[in-house]
Amino acid sequence: GAEAGGAGAPGGEANGAGGTAGEARGDVSAAPGRPPVLVDVGTGSGCVALALLAAAPGVRAVAIDRSAAALAFARRNAVALGLADRLLLVRGDLLGPVAAGAADVVLSNPPYVLPCEAAALAPEVARHEPPEALFDADGLPLTAALARGAARALRPGGLLAVETGQGSAAQVRAHLEAAGLVDLATTPDLAGIERVVAGRRPAG
Repeated sequence: GAEAGGAGAPGGEANGAGGTAGEARGDVSAAPGRPPVLVDVGTGSGCVALALLAAAPGVRAVAIDRSAAALAFARRNAVALGLADRLLLVRGDLLGPVAAGAADVVLSNPPYVLPCEAAALAPEVARHEPPEALFDADGLPLTAALARGAARALRPGGLLAVETGQGSAAQVRAHLEAAGLVDLATTPDLAGIERVVAGRRPAG
């Protein structure tokens, strides 16, 4: 999850790798005059950032998590895949460690399970995920903070893609819009659930 991370996420990181990473593939090669910079917020095991690094050899990634254990896991995965030289692992909260305008793409699978939905979680998720990697409060304030941070951290025209839970896409779109992002789009997963919400920092 984006705030504290962990090695997984509510929708599963494999879902995030196919969703948010899929949104970003066309953008990570678009930075003029320098290697594109991807930021993965709440990286957990690192699979989203590593999937994009593997697919786009010219890209560099910054993977942020509050959990030292998650970052150690992500580092082991990066070394095993031969991608550690293009991945910077940073312990921090949301986009706080990223300089203004430094990111071409920001991806995140933030905590999005509401406390009232806890009983509906699969038992293996509830047992193995830390609560801070799963739960956000009513109104998804963590996603709102992520959107505000992305509006600062992205270069003009840069992309934010956020994975979210069933029934929450409209709330996430509202947060992106409130942060000043434009060109909002929602992508469904294979089950038809609105799973990834994306927007851009205005180019002007």
